[in-house]
Amino acid sequence: MYNSILSPRTLFIIIWALVLSLLEMQLTNNIDLSNWIPFIPIYLLLTVCIIWSLVRFSIVYSKTGNINISKPAPLDDYKIESLKKYATYFFRGWAFLALLDFAYSGGFPLLRFVLGQPVDYANTGIPTIKGFEYTLYLLTISIVGYLWGKIELFPKWIVFLLCIFPVVMFSRATMMYGIIQFFISFLFFKKIRLKHFFYALVLILGIILLFGIIGDNRGEYANPFSYLITDKPDNPLNRLPSGFTWIYIYITCGYNNILVTYSNLHPTYELLSVFYNIIPGFLKQALSVKANSEMVFDESLNVSSFFSGYIEAFGIIGGIMGGFVLLFLAGLFYNKAKKKGGWYLIGYSTMSSCIILSPFFDALMTVSTVFQLIICLLLSVKFKFPKYENRK
Repeated sequence: MYNSILSPRTLFIIIWALVLSLLEMQLTNNIDLSNWIPFIPIYLLLTVCIIWSLVRFSIVYSKTGNINISKPAPLDDYKIESLKKYATYFFRGWAFLALLDFAYSGGFPLLRFVLGQPVDYANTGIPTIKGFEYTLYLLTISIVGYLWGKIELFPKWIVFLLCIFPVVMFSRATMMYGIIQFFISFLFFKKIRLKHFFYALVLILGIILLFGIIGDNRGEYANPFSYLITDKPDNPLNRLPSGFTWIYIYITCGYNNILVTYSNLHPTYELLSVFYNIIPGFLKQALSVKANSEMVFDESLNVSSFFSGYIEAFGIIGGIMGGFVLLFLAGLFYNKAKKKGGWYLIGYSTMSSCIILSPFFDALMTVSTVFQLIICLLLSVKFKFPKYENRK
């Protein structure tokens, strides 16, 4: 059976309730809660998600006497064949582009760091090639998660390469994308038990520690945000490893940027800020498009959640509509994934990463996400033709 805890509304409630809770704790001195108006989109969307969940629960339970009634989408031979075949294609394409990237950059970032060479992780590789490279990587690792334990897909050394790629690239964003998409695909049709929550806790703690290690070694100073920690004697960030500071700062700074800058905002009423990350780099240069959002007040904390582009364009109404767009598209993939699995589930793993990472930035409006969704939609259409549906 599919896991309703992985639904868009549940993920949104969990993630943004966490953001609000961490903001309220004010463990760092950069948080400003004096302006309540920017909270309207969050509270409105949370209310809608909670009401939506309660209504669905009451309808399902009143009809069946239990909560989870859907049967898992069958992993038919044609789905295994299509997923396995294209995973091989995606892996080969990713491996080729990664080698090309390494050759162009003079080695991968981790090797250059070990050799004592300067590493600018933001400017490694060929920008356009990197987008396709990460797209193919994320598609591959999502399929591996979906098929994990059902068939033998790749040799272990290939799976190992997929696991270490974000580390050798010093790319925490890719690491987070990959982990989320893998586990959404892996757990979607599995019965979640108490031990899974324990494993998840261990994994989260490991990610936090690794996040801090990578972050501390990418810059000139270890734990560069330590100066933001408040001097309250009971502040846990003073006693915990640096990864907890990194995570706290990153989770809270996105919307905190909006809280701080909203009072001086003048909506542009243009869609450029919404679609900025989809525009190719050469076109941005040709059009002299500005690189920085008006909703970022600290360049060292240059994220402002998925709301920022919509709020910058249309104010609070834009933030509300942007949230509905994200949840609506995620809901479409989720409902298709429940019934058919396959490529729709790979697409939903991408959409779920957009929700989980929404406190940081608008992951939906990026080249990697758009290409993943297009590929999944095209392949889901191709593999529902009658000649495939009738195969045994």
